[in-house]
Amino acid sequence: MNRFVLSVSLLLVAGTVSVSQAASPTASEPRYLVFWGPPEKVLELKERIGAVGDGKSQLLAFGLANPTFDHEPSLSGRVRGAFQAARKHGIPVYLHFDFHIEWKERPDLWNSFDPKRPGYNPANARNVEWSDWKGTPNRLRYLNWGVPQRIAPQMCVTSPVIRQEITQLVSQGIGPALKPEIDRLKLEGQEYLFAGILVGSEPGIEDYSHPDPETAKLMEEDGTPKAPLGFNALVSRGYSEKNPPKDFRRALAEVNADFVAFCAKQFVDLGIPSSRLYTHVAAPAPQESTTAPIWIAFNKYSRPGWTTYPVGPLAADFDAIYSELEKHGSPAWGGVEANVGIPGSSVRWEAYLARHFNHGATLVGINCGATGSTLPDLLTQKRVRR
Repeated sequence: MNRFVLSVSLLLVAGTVSVSQAASPTASEPRYLVFWGPPEKVLELKERIGAVGDGKSQLLAFGLANPTFDHEPSLSGRVRGAFQAARKHGIPVYLHFDFHIEWKERPDLWNSFDPKRPGYNPANARNVEWSDWKGTPNRLRYLNWGVPQRIAPQMCVTSPVIRQEITQLVSQGIGPALKPEIDRLKLEGQEYLFAGILVGSEPGIEDYSHPDPETAKLMEEDGTPKAPLGFNALVSRGYSEKNPPKDFRRALAEVNADFVAFCAKQFVDLGIPSSRLYTHVAAPAPQESTTAPIWIAFNKYSRPGWTTYPVGPLAADFDAIYSELEKHGSPAWGGVEANVGIPGSSVRWEAYLARHFNHGATLVGINCGATGSTLPDLLTQKRVRR
């Protein structure tokens, strides 16, 4: 555990951050500060920090990320192991299940174009996004989280096959392990040891019309069209080349909002309270530049959650988030991907956490992960200034 983790944790669990009870609609429930890591590192986290909260209002927690499709065979074991560590060390567990980014281990769902590779089936074109109205399937998706990389194709989140797979993953892969663990905590009077579930990973449908230079280089090497994706989802909603949506991005935002709600509903159907589920939407961005605007974080099955790096529209304050929360009745929410170490940030840790906890947030998840070395170093080594 480095100095960064120790210092930031102490800001909350040792009581340095003054939490305004009156500002929160959920003053009686715990607030969690989450650090990501495997169950076997929980004892190290606890020992290095020394303070884990007061057991009632402010609690340190650990988070376990699960690329759901790629970890399908081990999901039950991962869930049980996480809860075992939580009970053993008295540190709450927070689980993350991604349903649309990492699915490289399921070519049987996305490989519609290469007969020489496993999983080939032309019908899989229905499960990935298209780059035109003609149904040209994308073959690769590109992410740049510090270093550009190629991953499995962009999923079509309206595909009935994909949705059936997600329902099965939750009901048969996750549920049989998750629900008994939560029920056991309730019987033991230790419900606080379950911090909740992060559902999904920044939903969005890529637009490769104007890629960044590094991504553009990869696309040129692969022969990938410089075009927006999302035509498959739009066709499934009744649009076509002769009947396009009036607002392309707005139509895709509605697709993403529906998918976010669908994924959260799978856990509610298991019997998980919606108050323990958080969505994960990127920081506020104008509708004209995103297919995942801030409002898609809201649905009746979960609490809203956002990436809250203090840059761009969130650099000076979180007013964009607060105003949207007010429009939706000021529900509890989460800063589910947070850190002041992001390039361009100048806010202090105490003030940054107060932007969350003094305004109704019940959870802040500190992210220290990225690709490459430069960005991870910034996320983990930025000194705390009070």
